[in-house]
Amino acid sequence: MKFELRPARPADVEAIMQVMADAMANLQHPEWFVPDDAVYMAEHISGPKGFCLVAEEKTTGALAAYFTVKLAGTAPDALGWQLGMSEEELNTTAQMDSCCVAPPYQGNGLEGKLLLMAEDTLRGSRYRHLLATVHPDNAASLYTGLHRGYTIAANHVICYGDKVRDILHKELESRNTNMNTTIRAMTPADKDSVMEMMRVFYNSPAVLSNGSDEIFARDIEGCISDNPYVEGYMFEQDGAVQGYGMAAKSFSTEYGRQCIWLEDIYIKAEYRGLGIGSQFIDYITKKYPDALLRLEVEEENARAVHVYKKSGFEFFEYKEMKKE
Repeated sequence: MKFELRPARPADVEAIMQVMADAMANLQHPEWFVPDDAVYMAEHISGPKGFCLVAEEKTTGALAAYFTVKLAGTAPDALGWQLGMSEEELNTTAQMDSCCVAPPYQGNGLEGKLLLMAEDTLRGSRYRHLLATVHPDNAASLYTGLHRGYTIAANHVICYGDKVRDILHKELESRNTNMNTTIRAMTPADKDSVMEMMRVFYNSPAVLSNGSDEIFARDIEGCISDNPYVEGYMFEQDGAVQGYGMAAKSFSTEYGRQCIWLEDIYIKAEYRGLGIGSQFIDYITKKYPDALLRLEVEEENARAVHVYKKSGFEFFEYKEMKKE
């Protein structure tokens, strides 16, 4: 199944409440979940108290899951009070509040994907402390949190009136941590480094073909020679290679102007989430201000889709074809 992850709209409230009802009816341990009402949902879709994200099944348009984020500030029910946070820290805290996946769509990793999208939405804002609660016996949700970099900040505390919960915490890295990233032209000295990164990139789910060293070598040679159709770029910080990008040139008769294809955008795992991909897109946009920018992305790659949409990209309605 394929899903579109997007911000919730006011018209989604009824469907969100149905997802919640269906998920709760299927729970073996209903005490693990604290339901919200329609008023709460509406406030977190179009108000300053937080935001809500949803996953929509692409074939049917059915709402498959939702994820709410609460910006509690210094409110009495803010989780940070339980951790001894100062008022200054509370005002930089976002609560990963609630997530439900409708039973037919469980097992597709939607909770984790929506969590990543929520973090990307917050990254670059003033919110750097992320908090969440999980029932001590809810191993699946606990695994999702720990797998995404959260740690248990408090065990078996009373939340939501009389509910026993563990509180999870994660400090969100700022987009500004990439301010020292340098984007420069690829050179012959980069051959080995780029070859290694291409092997990783083309063996990942982000790419449909695996490529070969022969193809990679031709690509790199095109980038470092006087080939007029392709350009290669390196992303560096203090001499450390963070990733690479490749851009190919063509002309779009549909739009009557130059077209720049962002063929490869690869960021090493330890540098992801720092806004480097967005910085590269901005770099190309400024270098070719009159060009149409295009790229390819797997729709299931929710994190990449979210980054590209925030940079102004949108999906074409038609599919591409190829002949080798």
